[in-house]
Amino acid sequence: MAERMPKRFTTGGGYRNNLEKHVLPKWGAVDLGAVKPFAVDRWFLTLPLAQKTKAHIKSAMRQVFEYAMLCEMFDMQRNPMDLVRIEGGTLTDKEPLILTPEQFG
Repeated sequence: MAERMPKRFTTGGGYRNNLEKHVLPKWGAVDLGAVKPFAVDRWFLTLPLAQKTKAHIKSAMRQVFEYAMLCEMFDMQRNPMDLVRIEGGTLTDKEPLILTPEQFG
């Protein structure tokens, strides 16, 4: 995390939070080669989180694999997280509130 964490405070904090709170407790003791996309996909189904949060967690995990491949710690041609799909990860859970000019005033 120290080498590749995004420099921007809020982005790095979000990555760090997702890794420490969700990824490391589940996958921290597992060798990278043993983390299988199907198992990660099923794990995401059990998480009681919003789809957007799951998409952020997947993104953080993808960056871990990218860095591991760069350092040649993990020998793969394709990032395993590319196979994991988070349905609705770009959608909001709530309908946006649209104000009339009178309500805005």
